[in-house]
Amino acid sequence: MVRDVVGGGPGLTVTVAPPPHPGVVDHWANAEMEIDDIADQVLAGLAGDACIDVVHGTPDGPGVDSADTGSAEGTGADPQGRTSASRPGHVRRRRVPSEPAELIAHRPRDGRGRMSDATLSKTPPEFDPFSDEYFNDPYDLYRRMRDESPVYFNEDYGFWALFRYDDVRTAHKDWQTFSSSHGVDLSTLNTDPEIIKMYRSIIMMDPPGHDRMRALVSRVFTPRAVGALEPMVREVIGSCLAPFDHAESFDAVADFSGPFPVEIICRMLGVPEGDRQQIRRWLDISLHRESGQMDPTPEGIQAAIDSSIYLLELAREKRRLPGDDMISRLTQVEVDRGDGQMTQLEDEEIAGFAGLLGGAGAETVTKLVGNAIVLFHRNPDQYRKVVDHPGKTPAAVEEILRYLPPSQYQGRFSMKESVYSGVTVPAGYPTILVTGSSSRDERFYDDPDVVDIDRAPSLALGFGYGIHSCLGAALARMESRIAIEELARRWPLFAVDEAGCARVQMSNVAGYSSVPVHRLR
Repeated sequence: MVRDVVGGGPGLTVTVAPPPHPGVVDHWANAEMEIDDIADQVLAGLAGDACIDVVHGTPDGPGVDSADTGSAEGTGADPQGRTSASRPGHVRRRRVPSEPAELIAHRPRDGRGRMSDATLSKTPPEFDPFSDEYFNDPYDLYRRMRDESPVYFNEDYGFWALFRYDDVRTAHKDWQTFSSSHGVDLSTLNTDPEIIKMYRSIIMMDPPGHDRMRALVSRVFTPRAVGALEPMVREVIGSCLAPFDHAESFDAVADFSGPFPVEIICRMLGVPEGDRQQIRRWLDISLHRESGQMDPTPEGIQAAIDSSIYLLELAREKRRLPGDDMISRLTQVEVDRGDGQMTQLEDEEIAGFAGLLGGAGAETVTKLVGNAIVLFHRNPDQYRKVVDHPGKTPAAVEEILRYLPPSQYQGRFSMKESVYSGVTVPAGYPTILVTGSSSRDERFYDDPDVVDIDRAPSLALGFGYGIHSCLGAALARMESRIAIEELARRWPLFAVDEAGCARVQMSNVAGYSSVPVHRLR
């Protein structure tokens, strides 16, 4: 039970990026600073996973190596078969002699039971979440994966992946089979489980601990609480767009959708005004991945450390001098740790919460609104509907979230054998739920590759589903709606210079870092 709940003030949105690479812990261990035991606990919240507590998944790590065979006893393995070598910095691969039999059995065949010529003549699709193909535009690949390998095993990195809507939706609901407690991206999913426990981040918890911690902030995100934030949200968004009211061009991400979401969430958290955009800059650097690289760059690791130190010091300051903000309220709540004892959150846990919420608040809406502007440019008839009928804007947000979800996949760990699309997913493997693919599944959606803001409502997976569904989804939707409303009012005609657009290269986050927009007359 929770004796007190953070209430009253603003809530947040989000997606959450994956926790920084475990190698960050090594840097902390060697750093000479007065930050008692913060490394493991705070860093996990830095970049988060899909929407807050959605576990926006993400890539960052390898599988288990070929030496990890034999019984757990005698190899130093935990019950899932991960050995003592599963620690930060170890790159491990699994090679298997052939594809799982179920995958071969479910390939297309002709009427006589033989594999079709089309199947035999083309190379089986491969899904690599660290490739240029993935970073640039994975949707053609997603279609092939759904058709040919809907349940896929990656030999290089040792993970399973689900691509079809029904499979992804079902797996999200089954936390007993697909656990978050082993990590939420491929790096943490192959890290020593004891280190994962030290993170104490709600995106890397299962019930009942997850539920106790989520309750601390859930009251902030009720529909009523979020609705009360609309005047503040509209004021922030309007102030970001107003300088371009008479301009002929601007960058829709760098000048607009990048700055405003972090401004909103940092106001809620209690981050001083002059420091708010720095939170976003640290986050962007820490989430960046070079093509073919699973791990953050050295600059990304340093950005994660700097952000963690900042948030820890802020939490300590708020405990001394509380204000009317979320971090201050978190210094005052007590939580049952599961042993019947009520204790306050430690400063490191509060800093982790702040990092998780700040990361989510800064990323989800930034990418969703940037994606929306590109899609409206490509589909001017749909934008005209929004301009002429503002009441259609909420439906437009839902369609953009379906068509180009900011969080492309979420990571889990298979705790027990399960069957999806006729293929057995064994216990003991990282498994990723590819939301980006599921949202274009023609088995569930009519004309999934068509942008249609009048599409009939359906169960959306873009903000997650199940116990880790996006805690801040209502706020993210409201921010996105207001941003599109203000854009439609101030820029009813525009064109995007697609040659000047730049995509991000981030773990599981998809979107743009630059979208040049020109006014049309």
